[in-house]
Amino acid sequence: MSEFVYPEVGTFNNLEASVGARGMGKTTWQLARAHQLQRESGGYVIGHSLGARLTTKLPKELGGHELPIKYHTTLASLERGLRNSPGKWHILAPPLAADGNAVSAGEALATADALLQFSARLSTSIRKNAWKRRNPLRFWNSNVSMEGVRCPPVIVLIDEGIAIESAGISRKEENRWFLQFLYSLRHYHIALLYAIQDGSARSWRVLEQATRIFVFKIRHEWALQCMRAAGATKEEIDEIRNLEKYEHVEIDALDVKSLEEESAGEMPGEDENPGDDHT
Repeated sequence: MSEFVYPEVGTFNNLEASVGARGMGKTTWQLARAHQLQRESGGYVIGHSLGARLTTKLPKELGGHELPIKYHTTLASLERGLRNSPGKWHILAPPLAADGNAVSAGEALATADALLQFSARLSTSIRKNAWKRRNPLRFWNSNVSMEGVRCPPVIVLIDEGIAIESAGISRKEENRWFLQFLYSLRHYHIALLYAIQDGSARSWRVLEQATRIFVFKIRHEWALQCMRAAGATKEEIDEIRNLEKYEHVEIDALDVKSLEEESAGEMPGEDENPGDDHT
């Protein structure tokens, strides 16, 4: 593995959304982006998939790299796997009845929400340990400055954004943790790579906060309307209708870091934690 310097906490600013019809390569593109980010910045790769269906080898068009994917049906298994094999990509893929699994209607399956909450706890533990190594004579608390602290980031893959239940289009109190998580990714030292077939099926705030938006082929007018709302031009919309597999249009995304700085870093629900501290 080539040598690199871990990014400083607060500078790893990646919320990348891939939107497009099924089978057009958006998830495979996200896998390629995760591979690139890990090669550039190091870190751990975890994710959620509706079924164990992610490719373990990128196509030639995207580099042809082998991906060290390991699937887990429970979050506890994923956590153990990450501890034992931190170099692998650990993907939470709960069993689906549609795949022939015997799943009880009342059985609670591990959700994408649980995976995101775990990523926040994992990140807190990593950042806390890095801060302590840099400040061995000081006591940690949740308000310490992370300036100058470098550590491995957490790269999170979400195969289907529809699986994030708390990312619903309504802004209810039970969704507040997700909004706080979304607005805090840079501070959590987390990259979120988010794929979805129809951007309007989940909160528009995901696309609003995205640092990069990749749009693959879309045909349905309602889904295209969401891309117009996200900033796609008329020319880009016409191009999106006619894209081939793996082809995409990158539309302009907001400079989230500048917006946060202009608002003095205030974020909704910043007094709450998506998960408990893990040490």
